[in-house]
Amino acid sequence: MDVDIYSKGFCRAINRVPIIFDKEKEVLEAYDKFYDTLSIHNPEERRVKSDEALIDLLKQMCKAAHVKCNNWNDSRFKRVCRISK
Repeated sequence: MDVDIYSKGFCRAINRVPIIFDKEKEVLEAYDKFYDTLSIHNPEERRVKSDEALIDLLKQMCKAAHVKCNNWNDSRFKRVCRISK
């Protein structure tokens, strides 16, 4: 099951990132990179790039929030967010 990055709930949550992490440069950069992927025209490339960017954003958010996830691999983030390959 894919994360519906266009759903109302996801958009509301993701739009809070720059408010909550306003002093975290790495999170804000990852947030911008994620949003940049949404403008990719090729659907398959957009899916792959947005999945990668979302995982990076989640990692940066965990790091900023002092969540110990150094030993997590991408598949753990994919399971948590139900991102398909």
